Amino acid sequence: MITGLAIENFKLYRQRAMFDGLKPINVLTGINGRGKSTLLHSLLLPKQSLMESQWNNKLVLNGQYVELGNAVDVRNDKNSREKPIAFGYTTEEGGLELLFDANSDTAQKLPLVAVNGKAVVDGTRLTNFVTEEAGTANPGLLRLLKGISYIAAERKGPQLNYEPAPEQGQMDAKGEYAPSLLHLHKNDTFDEEMLAGITDIFPEVKVDDIQDRSLNGMVNFWLTRMFDFTEVEAKYVEEANVYVLLISTSLKRKASKPTNVGFGYSYVLPILVAGLTATEGDILIVENPEAHLHPRAQSVLGKFMSWIVRYKGVQLFVETHSEHIVNSFRVLVAQETLIPDDVNILFFDEQYEHFAERIEVDEKGHIRDWPEYFFDQEERDLDIIV
Repeated sequence: MITGLAIENFKLYRQRAMFDGLKPINVLTGINGRGKSTLLHSLLLPKQSLMESQWNNKLVLNGQYVELGNAVDVRNDKNSREKPIAFGYTTEEGGLELLFDANSDTAQKLPLVAVNGKAVVDGTRLTNFVTEEAGTANPGLLRLLKGISYIAAERKGPQLNYEPAPEQGQMDAKGEYAPSLLHLHKNDTFDEEMLAGITDIFPEVKVDDIQDRSLNGMVNFWLTRMFDFTEVEAKYVEEANVYVLLISTSLKRKASKPTNVGFGYSYVLPILVAGLTATEGDILIVENPEAHLHPRAQSVLGKFMSWIVRYKGVQLFVETHSEHIVNSFRVLVAQETLIPDDVNILFFDEQYEHFAERIEVDEKGHIRDWPEYFFDQEERDLDIIV
């Protein structure tokens, strides 16, 4: 698990910003344009660079996850152009700092120039980050970076067909591979402990009530909790080398194409499949999980993500503007399914010297020190109405 991040000279982070005390569940919320996505980029850029090539020795700014432009777009414009961009990572196994040269305005791949303060030799590649030969004390970081799955805010809407995932592929940022991975893993099964975790979250559900314990069955279970009766099925069309998705709902039991049902089904499916196919130690990053979902579905989705964290050992980073997502974590703390130390809420606002304030949740799910503009707009509006 990543327990700390440091960012320096990257976009709005002019001076070194430290984000310590990261937890299994990390919620990034707050004012727009205050550095939430930039924090996530410090994780996504090394992963993106490794995805391009295991021999890579540069930070790839434009790739499968994010497209950030050139060096001039990402280095802080108030610093000297000679100052490198720095990312620091802390895990249970130690710390690691990576420095990248951002001097060339037009560079889209930034050379790695130092690791832990020591200049790197020519030919050092990104996979050397975690070897003893590179002088680091963090052999687990490569595993963590490779285990990142990222679901972007802008995802694939309803499609008539979907591209296949690469062999041994993970979910892509836009969710294109959701039907492919659902088909590939549809018969994976979940053990009694995982199912018991569902009954912790939904006391009215008994383990024996869950008849289909396959991955496809779990997808349908969670979709049904969100939208009432829902069944999805992914099929492979060999002649066209594409996947099609069929969705049955409570209003129309006959299977329909995604283009004939609401956007919410297509937007939430990649999150469910990515979470269910993750393995212990993986990192799941989700932007705006609430998109196209009504409040009940948002609350259920927050509980799903908590279940994945609690019973699969996945670390979660979620950027959200939804009070229903945030409150779902608080509810599970109050119900003792989560403990307060599982949840780290960071509220980003320009008034904070270190970019974000940590919001403490007590054992009853309460927030005692409620900052201004932290999900208080409803109360402001109701004060006017009443």
